[in-house]
Amino acid sequence: MKDAAAEKAHEVSKTTQQYVDAAATKAVEAKDAAVEKATELKDAASEKAHEISKTTQEYADAAATKAVETKDAAVEKAAELKDAAAEKAHEISKTTQEYADAAATRAVEAKDAAVEKATELKDAAAVKAHEMKDAAAEKAHEVSKTTQQYVDAAATKAVEAKD
Repeated sequence: MKDAAAEKAHEVSKTTQQYVDAAATKAVEAKDAAVEKATELKDAASEKAHEISKTTQEYADAAATKAVETKDAAVEKAAELKDAAAEKAHEISKTTQEYADAAATRAVEAKDAAVEKATELKDAAAVKAHEMKDAAAEKAHEVSKTTQQYVDAAATKAVEAKD
């Protein structure tokens, strides 16, 4: 009986460990997903910034070409194009900053969500482990009590048989 109780307690302990391991795995998966999402957002913002930089360079090249083609008209046109390019570059810079800010915000939100989920899973696993530990202790106590009753009954029978 004592061995059966020990075996049952071992099984309960093993099950508890499996719950804890599963919760830890879920937490790691949530963290990995958040990091992957943040990386995707960062890469997308970087790619957008590169495209914007290339577009700005194309505006500048067009302005220089026009200036070479006709001096008088080019001077006037270059000034216009320079102003337009500067305004466009300013808009692009603003847009790039907005993309970067949005990506950073999403990354922080994803990290916060992952941390919150990991905490929930850890807390749930701890509660479950505590419940299972209490149940195992209660079961072990019952088994111990039953074992003691068997021992007492056997002792009584032995005394009665001796008498």
